[in-house]
Amino acid sequence: MNSVVIMAVVVLSCMATASALKCYVCDKNNCDTPPINFIQDCPSVGFCFKIYARAGTGGVTQIQRGCGKVPGTTDLGDNQCRSNNIQGLEMTVCNCNAEACNSAVGVKISMGLAGISIFVAFFLL
Repeated sequence: MNSVVIMAVVVLSCMATASALKCYVCDKNNCDTPPINFIQDCPSVGFCFKIYARAGTGGVTQIQRGCGKVPGTTDLGDNQCRSNNIQGLEMTVCNCNAEACNSAVGVKISMGLAGISIFVAFFLL
């Protein structure tokens, strides 16, 4: 009986809620470590993004955060990043799908995945 209840809690924690996803949204000012007031509702997009770009060694750094997936990254999975260096422009693009996951810390783990990990660690190992 207890295992059924625990499994139900784990499954429910993986399900998406009906509320809008919240993402950090900024393009230049304070975008290195955006303050909490930069978080906005992103209705119906389901993703946040973060772009980090630097021109050359010691060059200008630009960071942008927002709602949705970055165009041209449809092959990039959820909660993944890709880095490229094109003619001296170093660029990292990340897409994620958890609350405020495009923060300065990086892509965050979802609560559902954390719940499953805890379940496996305590009950199956």
